[in-house]
Amino acid sequence: MRSKERSELLEKAKTLATSPGVYLMKETAGGILYVGKAKSLRSRVSSYFQPETHEHPRTELMLTNAVDFEIIHTETEKEALVLECTLIKRYKPKFNVRLKDDKHYPYLKIPLNIDFPRIEWTRKVVNEKARYFGPFPS
Repeated sequence: MRSKERSELLEKAKTLATSPGVYLMKETAGGILYVGKAKSLRSRVSSYFQPETHEHPRTELMLTNAVDFEIIHTETEKEALVLECTLIKRYKPKFNVRLKDDKHYPYLKIPLNIDFPRIEWTRKVVNEKARYFGPFPS
């Protein structure tokens, strides 16, 4: 993305509401590159178009291909989380690697039926002697 395009998208992002919601980064052909959720749409979407270089190369690559974004407002952060997951499964954006499969969100599991339990990651909560913490969407 050229600096002119980035600055135009930054100006557009600065006009967004500070409410929660979901944003879709779009490429030239209108395809969805990335789906994300935000507690404050203005703050989160604006952060993509700041002049500094992004920490993750995948983010910079995604922004190189992004030409626009779309916003869907939600009432709550929880609603945004559910909508984000639904849209990722529908569109399967190439830059959403964590949630585009049909797996459930991961949980931390601590078995209670052994003397020295260790923390484990799991995607299923089963009714057994264990404590679960989560889910963790990212």
